[in-house]
Amino acid sequence: GSLAGLASVEGRIFDRWVEIGAEGGPLGYPVADEAGTPDGQGRFSDFLGGKIYWTPHTGAWEVTGLHLLEWANEGYEKGRYGYPVGPVGDIERMEATQPFQNGNIRQYVPGSANVGADLSQLFTWNIEED
Repeated sequence: GSLAGLASVEGRIFDRWVEIGAEGGPLGYPVADEAGTPDGQGRFSDFLGGKIYWTPHTGAWEVTGLHLLEWANEGYEKGRYGYPVGPVGDIERMEATQPFQNGNIRQYVPGSANVGADLSQLFTWNIEED
């Protein structure tokens, strides 16, 4: 399925996008046609607010925000985390955790006691350009 004039999103990726709210959800509209992953094992789609990756073994899962930044920095699916295997779970102990094949990416979620904290000090990634 696709919306007229927008990038094509198909199959399980389309189903997941609709399940989490389609264009009204956290991902917004698709910005590029669905494509195969570089490792040849899955498919992915880019959206305004993140990405959805799918393989027959892991299913279709969105990756957004700081989880996406860390995953990208580590090489996406070919990096140390592998593919996502679930959504971001419930926020517990001021952390939002997303499971991947080879581990979890945790994001610190500031509580009300930290209003006004300098968030740039909570995350540091060195993203290299080619």
